[in-house]
Amino acid sequence: MVNSASRFDIVTPDSANRAEIEAYIAERYQQAFNATITTFMPYLSCLRGQDDRLLSVCGYRPAAYQPLFLEQYLTDDVADVLSAHYQQVITRNSVIEFGQLASFSSGTSLPHFHALANGLLSHGYLWCVFTATGPLYALMRRFGLEPHLLTDAEASRLQPATDQWGNYYTRMPRVCAGNLAQGAEQLARIVSKHCHTENANARLI
Repeated sequence: MVNSASRFDIVTPDSANRAEIEAYIAERYQQAFNATITTFMPYLSCLRGQDDRLLSVCGYRPAAYQPLFLEQYLTDDVADVLSAHYQQVITRNSVIEFGQLASFSSGTSLPHFHALANGLLSHGYLWCVFTATGPLYALMRRFGLEPHLLTDAEASRLQPATDQWGNYYTRMPRVCAGNLAQGAEQLARIVSKHCHTENANARLI
């Protein structure tokens, strides 16, 4: 249950509880896709309940610092792809990649995304990119979010790695993009109707 006692935390590569959060993500991916995940996003945002139980985790990676995982699916630099898609100049330092969502339900992930989006906006990020399975994409559309399709996510484009993706690629994953401010506004409307969470002012990067 998400309420005013819920806590929003950011886990960095050096955080003491990093192993706990990685294990949570790995377990959820094993359950959902029979996948074995051993590599993780550099930053992991966490929503915990009042009993300190993990409710939702979402990883993110700033495009300014390193190549994005999903750029393996693209034929060009992510900033160039976004600039062409939105018909405006978009730079890497305004782009964030989301990934490795692990949540029990949309009732916990939606307020989590709302808090995270607001925090990233306050740090100057304007655009997000992510890979969404078919069911996740449909869920986002149902909640009034507007993910823009960029391309299909094809397993054949991945570089060799230790991760084993199980049946993930049978779920029609697609690379999507979105405007963070517009997404945050819609999430605020949803959260105000259905649930409440503390919007933490955590250090995000």
